[in-house]
Amino acid sequence: MILVDVKEGIDVELKGEVMDQLLEFVMITKSLRQSLPEKVKEKLPKAFEVAMTVDDDWRLSGEIFRMIYGGEENND
Repeated sequence: MILVDVKEGIDVELKGEVMDQLLEFVMITKSLRQSLPEKVKEKLPKAFEVAMTVDDDWRLSGEIFRMIYGGEENND
């Protein structure tokens, strides 16, 4: 099961095609953030920030984290 904190602490369970669409959205958003000037990045709405937790597959959780943020996962 994958839960996505979509805004203000609201969790939504995602399945199948919805998950694929969300990951596509995240990748487009990440690409957009990387190409924008710093001043514009600071003004992007919180709606573009997606936090995910995976409670039954840590490998998938790590892959999703790297797709969204790049680099290594911090397990603090």
